[in-house]
Amino acid sequence: MIRSPIFSAVAIVCLALGIGAHAAVLSWTEGIVYHPFPGVRNQEQLVAVAGTLKRASALDEMSWPDFMDLARATSAFSAFFVSKITGATLTGGDRAERLVGQLVTANYFDAIGVRPILGRGFLPNEDVGRGAHPVTVISYRLWQDHFAGTPRVVGSTINYNGIPHTIIGVTPDGFLGTFVGYAMQFWTPASQQAVFDASGYKLEDRTVRWVEGFARLKPGVSVATGQAQIDAAARRLESEFPNEDRGRGVRILPLPENPFDNAKALKPMLRVGSVVAVLVLVIVCANIANLLLVRALARRSELSVRRALGASRVRLTRQLLTEGFVLALLGTVTGLVLAYLARNALGLFFAPRGGVSLVFAADFNFRVVTATIAIGLGSTLIFALAPALHMTRLDLASAMRAAAPGTVSGGRGHLRAALVIVQVCLSVVLLIGAGLVVTSLGRLLAADPGFATTNVTTTAVSLFAAGYDTARAHRFEDELLERMRAIGGVSSVALARSLPFSTGPYENGPIMVDGYQPAKDEQPTADYNAVSPDYFRTLAVPVLSGRDFTSADADTSAAVAVVSRALAQRYWPNDSPIGRRLQLRGSWMRVVGVVADMKYRSLTESPGMLFY
Repeated sequence: MIRSPIFSAVAIVCLALGIGAHAAVLSWTEGIVYHPFPGVRNQEQLVAVAGTLKRASALDEMSWPDFMDLARATSAFSAFFVSKITGATLTGGDRAERLVGQLVTANYFDAIGVRPILGRGFLPNEDVGRGAHPVTVISYRLWQDHFAGTPRVVGSTINYNGIPHTIIGVTPDGFLGTFVGYAMQFWTPASQQAVFDASGYKLEDRTVRWVEGFARLKPGVSVATGQAQIDAAARRLESEFPNEDRGRGVRILPLPENPFDNAKALKPMLRVGSVVAVLVLVIVCANIANLLLVRALARRSELSVRRALGASRVRLTRQLLTEGFVLALLGTVTGLVLAYLARNALGLFFAPRGGVSLVFAADFNFRVVTATIAIGLGSTLIFALAPALHMTRLDLASAMRAAAPGTVSGGRGHLRAALVIVQVCLSVVLLIGAGLVVTSLGRLLAADPGFATTNVTTTAVSLFAAGYDTARAHRFEDELLERMRAIGGVSSVALARSLPFSTGPYENGPIMVDGYQPAKDEQPTADYNAVSPDYFRTLAVPVLSGRDFTSADADTSAAVAVVSRALAQRYWPNDSPIGRRLQLRGSWMRVVGVVADMKYRSLTESPGMLFY
């Protein structure tokens, strides 16, 4: 190997790239799917707690009162806790910065087994009372970046959305929170929810479903046992609160199936990545086998002389395998180093959301390292074994003749041809797979979202985070629209609470529909969005019947709504919805228009129940 540095370098680099890619995918899978929360103890005991709705397959969030009642009604769990992702504007000095954090229950840090390195976690009942406990625990990174790592940070004040919060603790380095995809920067008790949500205080409303909940199973308790208790508790809630919980159930899911963060969405991509990594590794190993065969053929005279001098086939095979083992070892170690250096590279493939970059932490634990070493050494040695056995089984006289110039060995040609065929076949498989991916992407790009995507630009501003009250916010919005309409080249402008495919989810709630009688176990629900006049014209969404909103709608006491075609066909299949009513949280709205369906979560989704 030392006498052939170019050969050794090429072989090690090829192996390192193949093994490194495989190790990277393994570490991402381990860190995203199976151990998604760095620093959290016994993650195999954690389950996500999601709401269900009869006659619908989708999972959703729960209301705070329902979640708290559920926690008190079951005994199979050692803890229930909430961790709801939120955002805040960090104000102070001459600049503002967007932060991402979580609203949590008071038992959050105890339930996940994380102890602050400075200060404390939350005290019992600090998650009770509207705005009663303006305290916060900050991340290690925020502590370093904004407070220079001073231990005197505990007791100091930090402003979220203009509201002072007292820092009571700092989390350990490496703890990212409990939402795959984001490195959380702060945690506050759920009692502060209204500080971060312009739609108001939600902890006392059983119809508002916003809670992203988790539970920890007691040791030895199975998911099935826990689900049985959850089902019984959910039936009691439905019986006790028929108006709020009719048709609703609760389901617990292991962390790999968590519906609240990015882990479940990334699983298909990780599966594809695993298949690609395996195919690439096999191609690399076949290529290394070919290189080893060529090198062995170049040494056939040396091997023939050793055989003539009495060296056994076992000894020669061991020598060739030893060389393959050294290459495999160096390639595996280098591959592990490359994979470790690329451990945070997955987030580079995703655009920042809400001004915050995504972070997907790989988990280089003992299982990943052991599996990588076993796969790297095992696969390389298997492929190195073929040329080693081939060379040591050559007839001595034939090998001596083959060493002469101008002679060709049929046996070695067959093996080399077989290895080339393996590489070509697997490469074709990869090319076909790449072609299918490109085709699928092309179809997605060609898919009609139901609204205009050209000559339309968006921006976002959080007046709530800037401390605007309702009246001041309305004045700002009116002036903003007036100024933007005056810009040359602008044909229309509108405001909306949520934009299609944005990080902010559309609101969802139970509705009552004029003229529609739901089944006994059915609770009609719909997504909704608050928009200004000209919203549909700006996005080129056709108004199918009725009318768009006008400025007069904002001044009238009669609430009005525009519904999507899917909602109209669902609840008024044979009648015109114009003039009919629907109710949301006790308020009736008169339908004044029907617009075409639009996709707002995914290009692959079916038209959903939506009104404006």
